[in-house]
Amino acid sequence: MPLVVTLHGQDVTKMPAATGGMGRRARRRLRQVFKEAHLLIAVSEFIRGEAIRWGADPGKIVVHHIGIPVPDSVSAAEIKEWNIVFVGRLVEKKGVSDLLKATRKATDKLGYELSVTIVGDGPQRPELEAEAHALGLSVTFQGSRTPSEVRKAIASAELFVGPSKRASTGDAEGLPTVYMETAAFGVPAVGYRHAGVPEFVIEGETGLLADEGDVEALSEHIVALVSDPERRERMGRSARARVEEKFNIVAQTAVLEELYDRAIATYPGRFSLSAQKLTRRVDQDP
Repeated sequence: MPLVVTLHGQDVTKMPAATGGMGRRARRRLRQVFKEAHLLIAVSEFIRGEAIRWGADPGKIVVHHIGIPVPDSVSAAEIKEWNIVFVGRLVEKKGVSDLLKATRKATDKLGYELSVTIVGDGPQRPELEAEAHALGLSVTFQGSRTPSEVRKAIASAELFVGPSKRASTGDAEGLPTVYMETAAFGVPAVGYRHAGVPEFVIEGETGLLADEGDVEALSEHIVALVSDPERRERMGRSARARVEEKFNIVAQTAVLEELYDRAIATYPGRFSLSAQKLTRRVDQDP
């Protein structure tokens, strides 16, 4: 049977970049997977490039963006509880320390305190809490929350700030789905030009991006959107429309099914069911 492999992130960033025996094993296994796979699916153009960097045949790789379930309507809160929301694991590549530093700069520029809520947990939480306190910021660390609580936190914020960046281990994002999830609630994004993020965020239309690690520019983007409700709301509507049009899980699942069908139809071995539709179509539930 044909082997189809989907590449998401650290499988072609962190793991093969590791030193010592762990890195050697990861690189050897990757080469074996690249050789045996009939089709490689990358979740972003960035991940495709990383796979090629580690030896994948460019002719085997296609890019397929993952979709999300899009709520029928936006139920954003009329009165926002937070200026900024962050949702994700508290690990180095999520860039939460940069978020805190940028918020301090933005607060100084605006002349009033910005409220931030951070949803998620992880090994960096104690040091991030200490940093927020040292910077004198108004930050609420909510920890892990249920899906409904996460949606409420998103809907209650003016903007999402997610400055993901490459970690010291080499770990990087594929295309963080949180950008889509916040956009689905009409919340525009501020972040870095990292990995697959620019493949979703249209700069100046659905959000604002800074060069990776540029905390000063990040703070300026925060100021620009916090201080301009009309622009922020316009970007939020555009972000919602982009999710509906390009990142709806129902449509994206149908595309994925077609990729699987193509792998079956073009497989050179004896196994062939190309005339038989094995999966459901776009007008059905994923």
